[in-house]
Amino acid sequence: RGLRGRFRFISNDDVMDKVLQGPAPALITPFTVDGNVNVSAIGPLVEYFLAAGVKGLYLCGSTGSGIAMTKAERMLMTEETCKVVAGRVPVIVMVGACPVEDAVALAIHAKEQGVAAISSTAPGAYAWLSGEAFKPDLKVAIEYYKAVASATDLPFWPYWLLGSLAASAPQFLEAMAEVPNFKGMKYTATDMYTFQQIRFLSNKNGAPLNLVTGCDEMFICGQVMQSDGGIGSTYHLMPKMFVELYNLCQAREMEKAMQVQENINQVIALLIERCHCGERGTNIIAGITAVLRRRGFDVGRAREALLSREFTEAEEQGLYDAIEALPFKVE
Repeated sequence: RGLRGRFRFISNDDVMDKVLQGPAPALITPFTVDGNVNVSAIGPLVEYFLAAGVKGLYLCGSTGSGIAMTKAERMLMTEETCKVVAGRVPVIVMVGACPVEDAVALAIHAKEQGVAAISSTAPGAYAWLSGEAFKPDLKVAIEYYKAVASATDLPFWPYWLLGSLAASAPQFLEAMAEVPNFKGMKYTATDMYTFQQIRFLSNKNGAPLNLVTGCDEMFICGQVMQSDGGIGSTYHLMPKMFVELYNLCQAREMEKAMQVQENINQVIALLIERCHCGERGTNIIAGITAVLRRRGFDVGRAREALLSREFTEAEEQGLYDAIEALPFKVE
């Protein structure tokens, strides 16, 4: 029997009322040469992902450059993406990482565009990008979340980014009980025990959550811990592979799933090396946009001053060539 049948994965009946079931790319925001949101490039990107079978889109997060965009730019990205999607898959918008009054305005605007849910990081989650000291404060995060979540009746998803919400599962769920419309979460951290406990305890308490993981290199781990899906950046280069991985996990074909995850991680390893992610993790955005440009998408370049180092043409070509040289198709 191998590994087949040893795990119980969530059935469709279990997640009928959840926003996201499956993989959803954390969509990049395409920019023009002069640095404006490239509205004309959004449609081809969306259609590329929908053709690959993704189950949703996540806008204006880390990969989407939301923290380096103005409120008006974030609103424009949400408006234009929702127009193209036209209800075919759920759209989730990250409205945080900004003053609370702006986050509230972004949340209200997102609802007007017909998004399925809103999401937010904790205050200070990106302090490391500018070298600022940051000490996680759950009470501060909860006050921010309460203001943002109460602005609409949309499902609210905190974005657990690395150590920005340092708390145990019981502490987190007790604190989040004060936040209206708390229905799900994007969990981007390697501590899968805490993730599993959040899922277990929320189910035990009769308030199951729509929980998805955000570490692409550990997608299969999330599935074993009964994640509803994933939201990630490297999906841009291999959406079909992530869809295949999710489907294999749901079918309990674990040997095949492990091989797909291994292939995915070969691509991720190249990105980490070639994008100098040891210096700054968000350097990966420049690598993703470089490969997409060479695949014919007019996505421009990452907003490099805050999010990503500048890449030379030689570095970008080297990354593309290394991915193309892998012994499997990256798609």
